[in-house]
Amino acid sequence: MSTKELKDLIASAEAMIAKKEKAERQSALKDAQAAAAKWGFDLKELIDAGAKPAGRKAGKRQLKPKFRHPENPDLTWSGVGRKPKWVLEAESAGKIDAMRISD
Repeated sequence: MSTKELKDLIASAEAMIAKKEKAERQSALKDAQAAAAKWGFDLKELIDAGAKPAGRKAGKRQLKPKFRHPENPDLTWSGVGRKPKWVLEAESAGKIDAMRISD
């Protein structure tokens, strides 16, 4: 096969895949609607009931800050995850203990 024929074959296959995926999504949606109806619900009603509250990710908890920037008290770090630049700088200067928030 030539390069053009191969590219045409790829384009045709991608179009067939997109068409098949659309049909599968429609089938899955009908199945989900039927399952919801079996229990006396509308699918949208179930989806809305399971929505996450705005502004907070489900399963995530807010960690208390353990370190506070000495010049800008709005900057804090919980001690978990990637260290902010100001924490790295304080560590290299040996001043991180002075930034620890006491309970």
